[in-house]
Amino acid sequence: MIRSFFALALVCAAPQLAQAGAGGPDASGYRWVDSAELGGPTYSYEGVNGPRVAFSDDSVSGPHPIGFSFRYYGQSYTQFWVSSNGFMTLTNNRSSGCCSGYALGGGRGYGSMIAGYWTDLLGSAGTYQTRGEAGRRVLVYQQEGREYSRGPSVQYQIKLYENSGAVEIHVRTAGVQSHNASIGIQNQARNVGLTYRSGRFSINNTAVRFSHNSPPELSRLGPFQVYHGQRLSFVMGVTEPDQDEIVLEVSDLPEGASFNDANGKFRWIPSFEDVGQHELRFHVEEQRDDNQQPLSDETTVLIDVLGLNQPPVVSSVPPAEVIQGETLEYRLIAADIESEEPVQCRLGDAPETAELESCNLTWVADAAPGTEVDFSVSVSDHEGASSSQRFTVLVQSHPEGPVAVIQVDPRTVGPGWLELDGEDSVQGVADELNYRWVVISWPQVARQPRMERLNEPVARALLSYRGEYKFGLTVSGSVLQSLPSEVEVTVINVAPVPMVSEVPDFELSDGDERAVSLSGLGSEDPNPEDSIECVWTQTAGPEVELLADALTASLLVRSVGDYGFDLVCTDGELSSDPATVNFRVSSPQADDPVTRPTPAPGGCMSIPGIDSWLLLCGLFGLRRRRRAVC
Repeated sequence: MIRSFFALALVCAAPQLAQAGAGGPDASGYRWVDSAELGGPTYSYEGVNGPRVAFSDDSVSGPHPIGFSFRYYGQSYTQFWVSSNGFMTLTNNRSSGCCSGYALGGGRGYGSMIAGYWTDLLGSAGTYQTRGEAGRRVLVYQQEGREYSRGPSVQYQIKLYENSGAVEIHVRTAGVQSHNASIGIQNQARNVGLTYRSGRFSINNTAVRFSHNSPPELSRLGPFQVYHGQRLSFVMGVTEPDQDEIVLEVSDLPEGASFNDANGKFRWIPSFEDVGQHELRFHVEEQRDDNQQPLSDETTVLIDVLGLNQPPVVSSVPPAEVIQGETLEYRLIAADIESEEPVQCRLGDAPETAELESCNLTWVADAAPGTEVDFSVSVSDHEGASSSQRFTVLVQSHPEGPVAVIQVDPRTVGPGWLELDGEDSVQGVADELNYRWVVISWPQVARQPRMERLNEPVARALLSYRGEYKFGLTVSGSVLQSLPSEVEVTVINVAPVPMVSEVPDFELSDGDERAVSLSGLGSEDPNPEDSIECVWTQTAGPEVELLADALTASLLVRSVGDYGFDLVCTDGELSSDPATVNFRVSSPQADDPVTRPTPAPGGCMSIPGIDSWLLLCGLFGLRRRRRAVC
């Protein structure tokens, strides 16, 4: 393609190293995490020994085999295409993506796209190789080049994992001076995706993983009560949303009990020696081979083995709520109806900061308001018979704690920046006031709104597509925290904005004509999902024939006068106010005649004075001639 360069100034983008972090999820559940974050991928840039991919400038190569069926945004792919400009697609794409990278998931770019370092590259070359055994294979695609023209070097690898469906991008070095670049992923429809970095930035020795992963979850069972000599059996169920391989384990298994880790079945017939309380700890963890931190889950099952005597009876009623920052105190009252011996109390499920001493439960409520906290306690007699009590405590906001208040006016707006004002939030007895703004929901067709000043009293969000947007604010001190405050804003359709260029006044001689161009090329619709149509009409001046072509029009002026033209644009629902172009056509002015200088009035050599002298001389001569005749 043809590139035009205007060498007015050289602007170099300062290197911007990727920050440690994680992001997402997008609407399909994908998340990203980079190599500087705990649990992120380990950066590695190993050599690739496989077929080479040669590019010409702004070209696409493919299809190439992945080597296995790769699951990506809910679809399976076996081939890939690559562009000389730093990205891969899993569907047939013939566009090279010149000449800058954009943020993904908002309708830009290409379907089923993986941007390793998407920008305008020159001299690109690639290599790919599929490694590993069936079920655990990895495609590694490596590309090297540099920014057009004579920009920084770019070297990166894209890795596709068969088992997990994860995508990793390992950037050895990359940077731009005069183009934008982006790293990220998006789906076939280009409306859902994640952008790791976008804009002008440099990055080195960094890996980022995009994955769709959910933790396994164990069933919550028990507590169970069984008399010695009776059979106890149950199944510990496991839910694995991503169908990952898992390992299920149990610890503190009683003597004589059996557990099948393949189907989760537990069986036990306790003996007299087993009377008492038993805690079985179940642990499940997914198995991964893609450098991701395995996700896991744990739960405890309480089993009370009863003897011939009856278990203690708990008579106290547990609390149902507690105010944040205050201390929950609960005296567990229980008795052995068959003995006067004191009972023993034990704490099961509870926050780490909770304590149970001499059957007195205490906990400083440090959870956020609205949180439901689960507790379980058990009591046993001197012979081991026991009973349990489970209860849930709701954490209420402190009556004098901070209160989050959001001011937004109006609630119905057009596209653009929206200011979210939390300055009316109340500090209460909190020692300080910290702000935390979040986006709760947005229209499905839009990507997550960009937000700025997330930890300041006044934040702002960039709204685009029509629909409902919901934002939340929480304020807190070092201990106390407010309940979340929410506000909903509706983005509506607004009229297009016509923009016209001025036409200067000019002169026109009689019989001449001049071509005039009218331009509305700057016209736009603030709603990105709309397209506009614009119409030029004449409003003043001698009538002319308008030759309109979309946003521009041309005409021939043959007469002097004051001309006026209006441009009106519509998106099919709303029409704009007219934008007006006025100009004047006038006749050229004639040159002024040349006049001779006139002496001052009353002088003897003035024109009247000379004429008078000539007249007197003539009369005098006539008189003398008459005398001579006589």
